[in-house]
Amino acid sequence: VLLPRAFKAAQAAEYLAMGVSKFYELVNEGRISPPRAADGLVTWDIKDLDAYYDGIPYRRPKAKDWGDVAA
Repeated sequence: VLLPRAFKAAQAAEYLAMGVSKFYELVNEGRISPPRAADGLVTWDIKDLDAYYDGIPYRRPKAKDWGDVAA
């Protein structure tokens, strides 16, 4: 299965496991890179999305939380 190189907003949000409104919020805050635009097509580069995700700190759950993490 090939992953696309570019995503529209809804796809990018899904790729990052978040809602579209949260995705736009993070873009507007500058935490996620802005989109690229060519001939009216606005997309986000998978490399930029990966860079954002790679920068998210790990959550160290307490032992009692592991059931929630695995779900």
